[in-house]
Parts: sequence; C-alpha cells; structure tokens
Amino acid sequence: MNIFLPLIAAVVHASSLVFDKAILSAHGVDYRAYLRFGYPLYFAAMVVLFLVFSPPLSLELFRGELLALFLASAAVMLVLSITYYRALDDDGLGEVQTLDLLHYVPVVLVSAFLFSDERNMFVVGAALVAAGAVFWSHWEHHRVAIAKRTLAFVAWAAVAAPIEAALAKTLLMYWHPVAFATVRAGVIAVAIFLLFSKHAQRLPAQAMRLSVFPAALSAIAVTLYFYSFQRLGIVYTVLLFSIQPLLVYAAAVLFLKEQFHWKKAVAFVIVLGAITAAQILS
Repeated sequence: MNIFLPLIAAVVHASSLVFDKAILSAHGVDYRAYLRFGYPLYFAAMVVLFLVFSPPLSLELFRGELLALFLASAAVMLVLSITYYRALDDDGLGEVQTLDLLHYVPVVLVSAFLFSDERNMFVVGAALVAAGAVFWSHWEHHRVAIAKRTLAFVAWAAVAAPIEAALAKTLLMYWHPVAFATVRAGVIAVAIFLLFSKHAQRLPAQAMRLSVFPAALSAIAVTLYFYSFQRLGIVYTVLLFSIQPLLVYAAAVLFLKEQFHWKKAVAFVIVLGAITAAQILS
C-alpha cells in the first residue's frame, strides 16, 4: 500500500498545479498577489487536516537543533515556492514542469550520499537517464531553450531541492508528517503575507473561489508526500513522484491548449521507462 502514497500524491498535486496555472492565466493574476492569498488558504487546508488527524506536537520540536533545521527547511521552501510561481506566471505549465524534473537528479544523488539507506545504483542510473532525456528535449539550435524566469527557478531548485529533501527526511524522524506540513505552511504563509504586502491587489471573485481547490489538493498531496518520505525514503518517493510532470504536461496540452512538443513527450516516456526499470531492477 505504501507504494501508492507518492503515486496518489503525484496525481493530486498535478491537479492542483493545473488549477494554479489556469487561475494565473485566465484571470491575469500576478503571482505575488496569488501567493499572498493562496498560501494562507493552503495553510487553512492543512489546519483542517491537522484537526482531523490530531497528530502529536511537542514543544521539544521547537528547541535547539530541531528548531534550526525546521526554520532552514521553511526558508528553503519559501524561496522554492516564490521562484516556482514566478516562473509559472511567465512560462507555460508544461514547460516549467518538464524542467522541474531536473532537480530530481541532485535530490537523488545528494540523498544517496548523505543517507546509507537511500543508496541504490539502479536508482542513480535511472535519475541520470531521466536528466539526459530532459536536457535533450530542450536542446534547440545548439543551445538549451529556457525562459529567463524559468532558468532562475531551475538553478535555485537544483541547489535547494536536495537540501530541502535532506532537511525534511531528518525532521520527519521526529515530526508527524501532518504536524510538520501544517506548521511549516503556517510559517511560510506569514512570511509570504509580509513579503508581498505591497502586492495586495484583490483577486477576482472567481479566482478567489477557484483558489480553494488547489489549496485543498496541495494539502492532501504534501501530506501523502511526507508520509511516503517516512515509509519509502527520499529516492523511491522522488522516482515515483516523477510521474507528476508527465500528468501535468498532458493536462496542460489537453485542457490549457498549450503547444505540444514531440521531444518533450518522448523525454517523458524515457523518464517513465527509467522509473519503471529502477523499480523492477532494484
């Protein structure tokens, strides 16, 4: 049953991202105003899950080294969220999600280096194959075609994603997944609200109503993702969660009418094959 946690999380989170892009595109919403409204809404959804699961939450978690690690995790995720939605506001959903695959490679490699229980040669090989496929899909006219704002996200994600994953794995040895996701969402929501206080434009009524859906879906997806971290580890979670960009890209083409790129479609097939091979051989 554990193997379905990241798979379900991928499907749910893919749906959330499609809603995000649809709201940003259809209503002309600035990503800063959207985050300022949407992240507190996501925190509210996490609070609902917190009340349902009633996870333990000890004061010991907010002291010493654990507090430092938690704040570092929140800071890294804050910047990741801002750079992602900045890129998403500017670029196509399928494009951003394709490039989002690239950060899986450093996550797998760093996790295998730091944690002995994460080392698996088949998984590392699969990750490198996936990275090569994504690089090839973006090679156009002797260069890699990446939008400027998307490049900023890719660069930061390549550095920050493995750090965030390592911090989350360590913290989840002490935190309950729901408690961790809820408290971290609250800290980030406050930070975003303060950072973007000058971008307090009121969202259109329809955008506000629609924002409930990605907030709720994200809360469910993140909870399942962290449960998977605890039970399957980082490497298997990341590999199985790799189907998310495939689902998002398909949805972007089918429902948001984004342009179809055959090279990206082939790259996703290769990535999916690499994931399957890693599961079978390991």
